[in-house]
Amino acid sequence: MPVRQWVLSLPIPLRLLLAAQPKLVTPVLQVVHRVITRHLLGQAGLKADEADSGAVTLIQRFGSAANLNIHLHCLVLDGVCRRGAEREPMFVQVPAPPDEALQAVLHKIVTRTMKLLTRRGVLVEEQGQTYMADGDADSDDARTLRPLQAAACAYRVAFGTRAGQRVLTVQNVMPRDTDFEQALCANTQGFSLHAAVRCGAEERKARAGTPPERAARDELTGGPAEPWQAPRRTPRIACPGCATQCSATSTKARRPR
Repeated sequence: MPVRQWVLSLPIPLRLLLAAQPKLVTPVLQVVHRVITRHLLGQAGLKADEADSGAVTLIQRFGSAANLNIHLHCLVLDGVCRRGAEREPMFVQVPAPPDEALQAVLHKIVTRTMKLLTRRGVLVEEQGQTYMADGDADSDDARTLRPLQAAACAYRVAFGTRAGQRVLTVQNVMPRDTDFEQALCANTQGFSLHAAVRCGAEERKARAGTPPERAARDELTGGPAEPWQAPRRTPRIACPGCATQCSATSTKARRPR
């Protein structure tokens, strides 16, 4: 079955909140899954009692600079499984979400997530403004980590003479000639939803058994140069220089040209 990756990034205050209270990640993830599933059902023209989808999510706690950045990588079936007359599921594939639909999905995720966190008492809404609730009940360790987590989320130096200054990264150094918009990416209120990465059923079969590091390299180089073969290993042999057994490993594996 084809799989599409949905990546949800959060505004910095919510990253700090979920880092301080990890138990909130699960209910937030449930909201995300429900909204995406409802979108897929609508694309397929089916109701919730007629079909369902499936997903596996990686809760990633760090960003590209190994800094604190909690975001969700959801691998979702690019369609729904419809319940047939014989109760055997039948997969119904759906097209890629148009920009308007993707923006609508993100808007629902934001609205329902904010309502959820407000009901949990970690956010306070007054006069149309939403802010973090007081953390007086937090432990001493949590209060100590909070400024460090805030600095990590904002790419700032936490200690020393450069405390508060922005960390130097490659993106800061390299000039940007023109701004560009990513395909299948929606943004609002500090939230970001990206759904451009898709793996078709045939692609998954072709990559079956390929090591993850080789699959990642193939993505960068545009595909494998030749079929991958596992390194050939020889059994343990007696080492002439000592009385122990040494492992001799042959690394004559085919490498891409």
